Amino acid sequence: MKSRFIINLALAGAVSVALCSGCSSKASQNYKNGMECFNVADYSGAVEYFKQAVETDSDNAQYLVSLGMAQAELIDYEGALGTFDSAIAADGNCADAYRGKGIVYYRQNDYEKAMEAFDTAVSLSGDKYDQIKIDSLKYYASCQYITGDYESAVETYGELIEHADKDDLAELYYSRGCAYVCLKDENNAVLDYEKSLEYEDDNYETYCNMYSNLKEAGYVERAESYLRRLLNGDGTDKLLFGKTYYNLGDYDKAIEYLESEYNDGNNEAAYYLAMTYEAMENYAEADELYLEYLGKHPNDAFIYNQYGAYLINRGKYDSALVYIETGIELGDTEAMQGLLFNQAVCYEYSHDYDKAREAFEEYLALYPNDKAARKEYEFLKTR
Repeated sequence: MKSRFIINLALAGAVSVALCSGCSSKASQNYKNGMECFNVADYSGAVEYFKQAVETDSDNAQYLVSLGMAQAELIDYEGALGTFDSAIAADGNCADAYRGKGIVYYRQNDYEKAMEAFDTAVSLSGDKYDQIKIDSLKYYASCQYITGDYESAVETYGELIEHADKDDLAELYYSRGCAYVCLKDENNAVLDYEKSLEYEDDNYETYCNMYSNLKEAGYVERAESYLRRLLNGDGTDKLLFGKTYYNLGDYDKAIEYLESEYNDGNNEAAYYLAMTYEAMENYAEADELYLEYLGKHPNDAFIYNQYGAYLINRGKYDSALVYIETGIELGDTEAMQGLLFNQAVCYEYSHDYDKAREAFEEYLALYPNDKAARKEYEFLKTR
């Protein structure tokens, strides 16, 4: 679909790396090997090593928690919940196991159960704000935000801001600012956004998200100020200027900077330049640019997805599907979510509702927190 900025409040579950004293050397070595696999995203390997550690030391709650987290990464949610329950049976005060259960429920969009689990993890953590408690509170605040309890989210983010490490403050101030935007509290939203930028002012996506959130809430002038401040430089960063002018709708200026960058071989400029041509309804130029780029970069899965989305917007669903499926075959995990979503959209818009339902069902198994996809899936179930 058309490119848009997305507030991504989903958080990645961390696994505590702490070897328990008194455990057998064999179990410890298997656990260590499992952690090495987990940290390089080899979750299947991690599961096998963690299972071997658990077989040797079945009452070790930390081994069980780590196994549960690896199972969760493999989308084995039923198995993960069972493993976390085993960890709780081994140690009823294991806050990490309750956090793990909360993460699984969160990914399944069961926010009520997720909040219950995170609340228990927070309670078991006591007065100390360790990583388990901080992570649980982040998820808890995210659940409050997602379910529309913005006032409570503001309170929870406030607690986090008071106790979290400095490295977390940019994210936390930004997230609380988003909650204030939803409460139509422009002043406090902007105050938090400015505090966020004090801790991280070099992330272009952050400025764009602030712009998008404020604009959607109706604060257009304030929203544009976050992008316009990016234009205060000397113009040497042509890509930044081009992207910013594109987002502000000044397409002539955008083309001026983006064409220069693209001609100098900047791949990212191609995305924005093609989208600029599309926004100007200059479809011949957009087509030419996409195809020229694909000819030079046949293994760029992102451009297959971008071109597929462009063709969907043009109503050329069969052609879009060809490019999207070519992108899927490349196996690029970072581009896969967009490709699979747009594949399902192609089926839906082509009125192949059976394939669309199946595609969205498979997509949601991998990306359960995508509200737009879930809405489409619920609609398709009535067709």
